[in-house]
Amino acid sequence: MTTISFIGLGTVGAPMARNLLRSGFDVVGYNRSPARIAEFVAAGGARCPIGCGGRGPL
Repeated sequence: MTTISFIGLGTVGAPMARNLLRSGFDVVGYNRSPARIAEFVAAGGARCPIGCGGRGPL
């Protein structure tokens, strides 16, 4: 399956990233707020290093 990097897990980005997870994609995410990353990881996503380092299409 394709890995997608998602930058910005705020009000708009978090639901979009969760929908990708539910659709079966591997999603790595980045956000400035650690709380948003924690919520994303708890939903099944992976923490992404700053800039996502080429781990998936941006």
